[in-house]
Amino acid sequence: MTKREKSKRLKIILVVLTILTTISSIQLEILHGEPFMGISFKALVWIHIVVSSLFIVVASNHIAIYWGDIKGWITRFNKLKKRHTKWLISFFLVTGLTGIIVALPFIIGDNHSTLGGIHGKLGFAALIFTFLHPMKRFRG
Repeated sequence: MTKREKSKRLKIILVVLTILTTISSIQLEILHGEPFMGISFKALVWIHIVVSSLFIVVASNHIAIYWGDIKGWITRFNKLKKRHTKWLISFFLVTGLTGIIVALPFIIGDNHSTLGGIHGKLGFAALIFTFLHPMKRFRG
């Protein structure tokens, strides 16, 4: 498979995962711990964790197509001229890290923390930049 074909496939998967992550994020924010259509809130959080984890893996592969091995990513990030992409990557990293941090207490003891709320708000900002990212490329 060529680089272009792989990139196209990953972009399609990313669109689907972005939509699923957005739906699951909004759902968690709206429900505030309540079940939905017979699905427990804990199950909905697990769905969010799985979908978001897949999103992170696919997005990392998408970045690797353009930036190569992970060893050079910091250098490439520092050389970026497009502020939008820098913000996207920054929110992506912070959201991913806070997601891992808040997932651990949830997995261990079913606890929701203030950091979980912050993670949610950062995640929405990351999703906004995620939606804007391809739009900038398709314009004009």
